[in-house]
Amino acid sequence: MLSVIAGSLSGRGRYYTPALFLFGVIFAGIRLQNIAESLPPSLLGEPLQLRGEICSSVRAGNVQSFSFCVAEARVDGVLLPELASKTIRLSCYYCDVELHESGRYSLQAKLKDLRPLQNFHDPWGWQKLWRSGLYARGSIAQGSVELWGMGRAEGLMGRLAEFRSRTRGLVRSTTESMAHQRSFLALFLGARTELDESQWDVLRRSGLTHLLVISGLHIGLIAILVMFALRWAFCWLPRQFADWVACGLTILAILSYVALIDCGLPAMRAALAVSLALLMLRMRRRILPSTFFIAVLTCSLLLDPLAPWSAGFWLSFVAVGLLFVAFSHRPLQSFSKPGSLWRSQMALTVGLAGILAISFQQIPSAAPPANLVATPLITLVVVPLGLLALAVALVWPAGGEMLLRMTDICLDGFWRVAELASLGPVLQTPLEMTLASVSFVIVGICVAGAMRMPGAVWFIGVLALIGTGMREQYEQVWFRFTLLDVGQGLASVIESRGETALYDAGPGFADGWSAGATVVDPYLRSIGVKGLKYAVISHGDSDHAGGWGDVRANFIVASALSGEPDRVESSKPCIAGANYQVGVARMEVLWPLEGARGKGNNRSCVIRLTGRGLSILMTGDIEASAQRALLTEAKDKLASDILVSPHHGSASSFLPEFASAVSPRVVIASTGYLNAFGHPHKLVRDWFERRGAAFYNTAEVGAVQISIEEGDGAVKIQFGGPWGEVLMALDKNR
Repeated sequence: MLSVIAGSLSGRGRYYTPALFLFGVIFAGIRLQNIAESLPPSLLGEPLQLRGEICSSVRAGNVQSFSFCVAEARVDGVLLPELASKTIRLSCYYCDVELHESGRYSLQAKLKDLRPLQNFHDPWGWQKLWRSGLYARGSIAQGSVELWGMGRAEGLMGRLAEFRSRTRGLVRSTTESMAHQRSFLALFLGARTELDESQWDVLRRSGLTHLLVISGLHIGLIAILVMFALRWAFCWLPRQFADWVACGLTILAILSYVALIDCGLPAMRAALAVSLALLMLRMRRRILPSTFFIAVLTCSLLLDPLAPWSAGFWLSFVAVGLLFVAFSHRPLQSFSKPGSLWRSQMALTVGLAGILAISFQQIPSAAPPANLVATPLITLVVVPLGLLALAVALVWPAGGEMLLRMTDICLDGFWRVAELASLGPVLQTPLEMTLASVSFVIVGICVAGAMRMPGAVWFIGVLALIGTGMREQYEQVWFRFTLLDVGQGLASVIESRGETALYDAGPGFADGWSAGATVVDPYLRSIGVKGLKYAVISHGDSDHAGGWGDVRANFIVASALSGEPDRVESSKPCIAGANYQVGVARMEVLWPLEGARGKGNNRSCVIRLTGRGLSILMTGDIEASAQRALLTEAKDKLASDILVSPHHGSASSFLPEFASAVSPRVVIASTGYLNAFGHPHKLVRDWFERRGAAFYNTAEVGAVQISIEEGDGAVKIQFGGPWGEVLMALDKNR
């Protein structure tokens, strides 16, 4: 950025800017190697003694999870300098100590390197994981947590971290009476984890995600307020000198604000962009938009080499570019006209449609009217009012409390607008059909804006885009079975001739994370599903039924079945002998028998899925006793081409006689990477592989998708991870 300023002053910006951009790309490549550094294999699963500080909010429940900034790490008393200053994600299962943000602890934990869930609808899992800033994940040994008084923080960064922690704690305690405290903390502290997945889903469906994060509008508004306040405070100085002092202090104020509350890339990028704009205005130097863009882009690459893999990165840059194009021929005064607000919303809605479609496979249709109400509400009311409330609360608590109540009322109005907008249709846009149609509309709108054509042309562009999105998006597959990668749990989707069924919905945890919301729902939306003909939840354990609530809330389910209907809400009993049709595929229930006793794993609903000669046996978590009963009651129906391994490949659920009766050619175990249970067990894997069956573990290969084409009937197996695909010939005599 210094090169851009120097180039602008010397008139040689056209030379400095490309050089700076090239330097940024090279430096980002070097930094990328450090970001992708993984945990040494020798430390995997080893009990480590860690000392450090909790540097994020703590997710409560029976599992407390948080980010832990390591100050010191040892194994068998030997110091591990490679772990110092690393950030890891820890989970404390049934912790006997209530942990707090900014607390300093000594604890024992076993670590594993990072590995994302690998699914077809989310090909950028690795980049998202690297962008998280985490080095490893781990679980804390029960009873090992102790308070650690490591003394006063040393050095500038240590003191800054300590001051930031105190500031965040002060804001949290000041706002604890607010009904929408989590929204307030997300907006003013950049604490995105404060919002749960259901709230993010509302924001995504309403097109208002950009408003509850620290953005350019947010930082710009703070800069304007500070600038005017400082100019008024220094009005007794000579005007030229006062302007320079106000400009310098404003830049220092916004950089300090970002450093204190959120050092994340979006906030830092916005602060740098506003700082550069203030300097250029003060020096009365014109800077081309392209030069400005390249300067901020380069700084973003220097700060975070993985920034281009973020949808927010492109959304922010393209949004500013579209506004430049839309208003480049109009004076600044036109921004005060109501028509300009509508014009900007149309430009942003249509112009950003391509990026939204590529990143999320959906475009919120209610985004323009929702933004017309919500954007001024947040930027012109909530942000100034909230900042004023925090400032007043420091000197006059009663007045600050009154202003915080007013802010709370405004935030309540924002969420009402968001929830109303989220009810509107979300246009599903498959990636391969998006680019050409959106590009055509963007070009048309840009031409209309440049030629100063009436607003009707903009509306025609929007109608064209809506027409593209509203067409039938569902891919009419002959037969497809997808076992999703949900970690330690199970979730699978059956598709055939326009009908869809679900077998299990993946895990869910007390801290709010659910595979239903983060994996199953996005996958169903990505393939155009609006409702399920059947949902079978094998039994009530959380690793199979934990995501059911989110699926049921977001999709119409015609009929739900379960082996434990008393533990699975809105489900009917799954009883052996029943048959259900999904397109050309038939689901036959083999277990449990009517009137069978017991609960838990052995109540799992066992289904044999058949379609055009291919058979798949889904067994839930049945153990040896249920398998023996199946050998007695339905041995002639067990033989299947593909077996979803009982209980994730557990040795306790492995019965050789049952496995021999099934005699599968492919076995799939749905497990979490380096899970604490040791699934799938080596004995189980070796037994099947010695008999010629292919054994796949979702923790290694990602999601597994098995499909049959309508023509030749060839079976194709694809993987969500880097394994590619396998073609399998069917044995017609089986």
